[in-house]
Amino acid sequence: TPPPSKPEISNPDPPTTIRVAEDDAASKADSRALATDQRRLPLTRILAIAAKAVPGEVISVELDDDDKDGPEYEIEILTPQGRMIEVKIAAHSGKILNIEED
Repeated sequence: TPPPSKPEISNPDPPTTIRVAEDDAASKADSRALATDQRRLPLTRILAIAAKAVPGEVISVELDDDDKDGPEYEIEILTPQGRMIEVKIAAHSGKILNIEED
């Protein structure tokens, strides 16, 4: 017997476009700055460092370029126990600078 024919798959809907809210203009600027500054560690590495220190769901990530000791990431993580923890990580070295409950 011949193998069964595969059904045709059609998608009449156009691809979904994700729009960024105007409030995220600072985040877009941070992303552009990250792309042009090769000295900073990749965000994926920073997030891995944070996840190892504080397991949970990342709620927000901010880049603080105004810190006197150099740029640092401020990462808010919601733990499985429901606690909100902020982890500060040096952008250039990946060193954990501070962990505190928000």
